[in-house]
Amino acid sequence: MSSNDKRRRARIQGSWAPPQPRRSAAAGGQTKTEDASEVKHQSRTSFGQSIPEQRFQYVDQGQTKREQPPDIWIEHENEDYILSDEPSGISRIRYYPKFFDEQKLDNMYSTLKEKLPWEQRRDVKRNGESYLQPRLTAWFGDLPYSYSGVTLEAYSNWNPLVAEIKKKIEDKTKLHFNSVLGNLYRNEHDGVEWHADDEPSLGKNPTIASVTFGERRTFEMRKNPPPEEKGDYTYQQHVKIPLLPGSLLIMEGATQVDWQHRIPKEYHSKGPRINLTYRIIYPQ
Repeated sequence: MSSNDKRRRARIQGSWAPPQPRRSAAAGGQTKTEDASEVKHQSRTSFGQSIPEQRFQYVDQGQTKREQPPDIWIEHENEDYILSDEPSGISRIRYYPKFFDEQKLDNMYSTLKEKLPWEQRRDVKRNGESYLQPRLTAWFGDLPYSYSGVTLEAYSNWNPLVAEIKKKIEDKTKLHFNSVLGNLYRNEHDGVEWHADDEPSLGKNPTIASVTFGERRTFEMRKNPPPEEKGDYTYQQHVKIPLLPGSLLIMEGATQVDWQHRIPKEYHSKGPRINLTYRIIYPQ
């Protein structure tokens, strides 16, 4: 190819350069067009006209992929953490990791474990089947309490320590609690599944005050999906709180309407944990 031919081809930009004729030695320097089988990067239209062959290239239109929001961890004291603000109201929690004197925690745990009337009860599923709860419970209150097909009869003879703890929480919240549900998680195999404390006897937007003694366990919450999600929690916000011994967690506002919570079973060895959840029960 002559230098003029090379310069001419270099000037062609933004399009396919057509194949250049080759000189045939037998023709004494005259040009000879390449055979059609040797022409590269060409195709034919239905009209038989040769056009440059175009190669398809995928162009990303920037479509965003839906992802689950990262977990929110609450580990330090927070007196006003707003989980959500929906038409049903504001969902709020308050967390006090060192609500009780650390020097008294061991004695408080031992007293609660030994003195409360712990019992393993049965939950009843909607299909009528029952199963033993993976935890022990104890109930103190002026009125019976029903949940998950279980009715806890009123046990008005309050344990002195349970009553003392109630008074300390009432001083903090300025509320008067008339009942408490105790939970004893014996080891890592005990827990409680996703649920909300939304029984009619608790009234609208109840305040639940929860204290922890013994082993630390992670308290998890998840946002309820909108109706169009049809119960799919895949892309809903999750909140995790490692509840320390001696801590106080308060759930209030629309938390029981727009959120669920649980204590999951764990794969690593865990010692016993006692949880007391103070609440207000209304006559039905």
